[in-house]
Amino acid sequence: MDLPDMVLTLIRALIRSPAVHFALFGWITFAVVGGDPVATSADGIRSTISLGRVELVYEQIAREKGRQITAQEKSAAIEIILNREALFLYSREIGLDRDPVVQRRLSQIATFVAENPEETMTEGARVREAVELGLIESDSIIRRILIDGARRLIRATALVRAPNEESMARHLNENPDDYQVPRRTRITHVALNRNLRGEATRGAADEILERLVAGSVSPEEGAALGDETVVEAVLPSMTDRALERRFGSSFVEALSGIPAGSWHGPVRSPLGDHLVFVHERTPQRRARLEEVRERVSSAVRDQVADLVLEVRVAELRKHYDLRVGERDES
Repeated sequence: MDLPDMVLTLIRALIRSPAVHFALFGWITFAVVGGDPVATSADGIRSTISLGRVELVYEQIAREKGRQITAQEKSAAIEIILNREALFLYSREIGLDRDPVVQRRLSQIATFVAENPEETMTEGARVREAVELGLIESDSIIRRILIDGARRLIRATALVRAPNEESMARHLNENPDDYQVPRRTRITHVALNRNLRGEATRGAADEILERLVAGSVSPEEGAALGDETVVEAVLPSMTDRALERRFGSSFVEALSGIPAGSWHGPVRSPLGDHLVFVHERTPQRRARLEEVRERVSSAVRDQVADLVLEVRVAELRKHYDLRVGERDES
């Protein structure tokens, strides 16, 4: 989505603001565990990703695809690895690793790998031991929690801001197919149960249709000439999807060719044979903003949040000087 320069400038200023991120993090921490948020430093975490680690990812992708991966797929994989590493480093820099779930996980795996698991240690000591052993980097569950937390936090800086009328109107104009008010049809039908009438069904349908077309009874009165079904005879205006749930797709397809204001049939459905009177049909149209405001607002927020995340991750990669290094000697 093309954004005006003023909006893009605002986004850049917002996502670069540590105050915004720490304020959000503080609110989340207070809401979940209470107390004051404490940020930790990511000092000592490498900003170089080994070639060996990248090749392990290549191998995993190749196994999933059942073939050798292409150069383009390798490049895409490196981008994902670098982006995720940037988010992981950022999560530690702003203290997301102090989340109680992460702390408990660190304590548990530190206990598991300890030389003497029975030794009495506080949870804090276990956590420090896990960090010193590098378990916070190597544990896939912790990495996933931290990366997802950083991603959500960065996107939240955009999601909390309501889009203006101009941006919502532009989005609606650029994506008309996503916001269509569906066609609606109001019908009355006379149902004839094939299981009850057998071979006489078609003859009964022709006889009743002749009476209905002659106009001796109104559509509402004519509905009483049929058999009882699980679907009421006189229906309100309904979308094609709602009608399909009641009568099936072939019925709705046939219904689209029936002109309004007269009886037609028989039209077959799983319920039987139907004589159908179309009272009115409202064609599909593009929605007005007031009809889909919440959906459009949510979509615009998501688009801006995705852009904010993309820009911020690029800045973080530059900040941490992330790159793929040489193969591990070990």
